[in-house]
Amino acid sequence: MSGRICYLQRSGDALASVRLVGVRSDDAWRPRRGSEEASALHDARQAAAWISERTADRKVAYLCLDVDGSNCRWLTSPTGDPLVLAAAMQGEGSNGWAGPSLSESSIQPLNGEAGEAPKKRRKEQVEGEAVHPAGQRRSVLAVPDSLARIAIDALDERGVEVLRAGSLWHAMAQAWDPSSPVLRHEPGRDGEIAATSPVTAVVMMDPSGRLLWAWSRDGVLLAGGAMFVPVQGDGEPRAGKAEVGRLVSDWLAWSVQLGETPGRIICITPKLAGGDMAEQEFGTAVGRAWAGASVDLVVHEDPIGATLSRLATAEVAPGEGPGADLVSLNRRPRRVHRWMYLWSALAIGLGAAAVLAVGVKAWGGASAASRQAKDVAEQTRKAVLGAVPPPQNDPVLVATAESNPRRYIEERLAAERAKRNVRTGLPPARPILPELENLSLMLGTDGIELEEIRLSESLIQVHVYVPETKVAEDMVDALGRLDNDHCVWTIQYPTGTKNNLKLIWLDGTWKDKAAGGSGGTGGRP
Repeated sequence: MSGRICYLQRSGDALASVRLVGVRSDDAWRPRRGSEEASALHDARQAAAWISERTADRKVAYLCLDVDGSNCRWLTSPTGDPLVLAAAMQGEGSNGWAGPSLSESSIQPLNGEAGEAPKKRRKEQVEGEAVHPAGQRRSVLAVPDSLARIAIDALDERGVEVLRAGSLWHAMAQAWDPSSPVLRHEPGRDGEIAATSPVTAVVMMDPSGRLLWAWSRDGVLLAGGAMFVPVQGDGEPRAGKAEVGRLVSDWLAWSVQLGETPGRIICITPKLAGGDMAEQEFGTAVGRAWAGASVDLVVHEDPIGATLSRLATAEVAPGEGPGADLVSLNRRPRRVHRWMYLWSALAIGLGAAAVLAVGVKAWGGASAASRQAKDVAEQTRKAVLGAVPPPQNDPVLVATAESNPRRYIEERLAAERAKRNVRTGLPPARPILPELENLSLMLGTDGIELEEIRLSESLIQVHVYVPETKVAEDMVDALGRLDNDHCVWTIQYPTGTKNNLKLIWLDGTWKDKAAGGSGGTGGRP
């Protein structure tokens, strides 16, 4: 990754220093303490301004974050989603991670199934898309990155692009693992990498008094850790058997979880102060405590600077993913994204304006159509009133003709059809029920006893017993005088008596055999 490497060193929540390492340069900047404007936000923006002045190509190849306050743990989680991982880390009992919240940290899984090699993992497992209801053991990395977010945004405002971002553990794995893509393309290394690369452990002694370690395969981070070591008065760190024992204890725990052990150990240390062991003895002690692994020792007065320099001079960038960088920082929206959002908003605004114009035009067309419809309705009303004027003495018809000409015409047509007795379809039913009502009115007279009523399509026969013949004749006369009577009645005098009453037959023939009366109600028997 040929280019400038920027290293942000933290001291608690504050920015301690910024280091910008290039192929032939190594510059450093420290914020001024004690000023009224001193704050994490102010320091990060001042650092971005300083970096911007020293990047002629307007690019930072790699932004490396110090691992102070970072944590790498092994825990159980149903998914690799950062929210779930943060909750799981904080819920690991009294020893749970009590660091910054997800809004201030990058939290990401480093592995899939326990013991599974990183190169065999599926993409969805790395990104946390796979869900395991029973839970899955994962190696999880948490790095406070609020200062890095501010710096990236401030650099982006100044037109400086940050290509990649990762932690110091990522940088150690990529810069010192012999199977890392960064080192495979170094001159003179062709053919030195085996088909299956072993796990490499990189141990770095920071002159400030920290012992950092990282496990990796092919430059992909598997796990990382840190511990403090004593520092002599002259500023040189001191290491002894206790530090080696703590280191090996951490490795034993991780080897049980991962199911793998380092086959190669690379130690990068400065000159150690007089104490239990010198730097050569420290490397030998680590190799002796971890049997079966080869040990390479590199003595450098500035191990972090050497790591950054190796990355700055590399010709090939490392791979992508949680084991190669901090995913959330790499996916942070930049100026390009903001321009994309701006152009998208402008496009949406233009589309909305076009839709508004079409709507206004459609509204104008609808208004014109509405006016035309009203004109046609008015012309129709006038034509109807001119052709069939309503009678002025009927206010209901006049109002109907004014408000609803169509209904007025339909009612007038129905009235004309009824007046002219225009019939279509099946003949109407005989008005039997109205005629029975008339008979019941007459038969209710005292002294009349009903014997039988016969109904047919052609006539109605009523057999009754009456005291005398005149009663039957009066009944026929009464039926004939009814306005709603539908039959012509005749009397027959058969021989028959009952309790001094005479039997009389009344025969009613329908007045209109074709229609059976006009508008009567009733039905066929």
